[in-house]
Amino acid sequence: MIRINNKEAVVLTENIDIRAANYASKSGSRLILMPNMFNRVTNIPPRYEKRYLDFKLQRAYKDVDEFIINLPDGVVVEAMSKGEKIESKFGSYQSNIEQLSDNKLKYSRTYIMNKGNYSKEDYSAFRDFKKQIVKLDKTKIVLKVN
Repeated sequence: MIRINNKEAVVLTENIDIRAANYASKSGSRLILMPNMFNRVTNIPPRYEKRYLDFKLQRAYKDVDEFIINLPDGVVVEAMSKGEKIESKFGSYQSNIEQLSDNKLKYSRTYIMNKGNYSKEDYSAFRDFKKQIVKLDKTKIVLKVN
């Protein structure tokens, strides 16, 4: 693992080489793989029937992830999304999956959260924004074993 922590630019960069057996789940002759291995958004804010107070996102941040996935011989991509893009006043999200070669995929993801004060009426839209990101972070690739 190579870790570079640039405290002046507030950037942490990690290059990690990982080998994982049984990472994909099997479904018949297919393998289901979730390419976002390490940095998934899993938290959806609670739903309120009636919200009484405005809310504040106290911290802005930007996550940029890139994974190169090497497939074993005899495994081919059967189906995958090309990627998605979301723009909102709360932030943005963009993911992309591309096939670099027969056995190499590249998954990239940029997630930006904006800091700010928002009205109680904006809360439902904020919750929907987060729900979309949780769903997109679970994107799957279907692989077929030849």
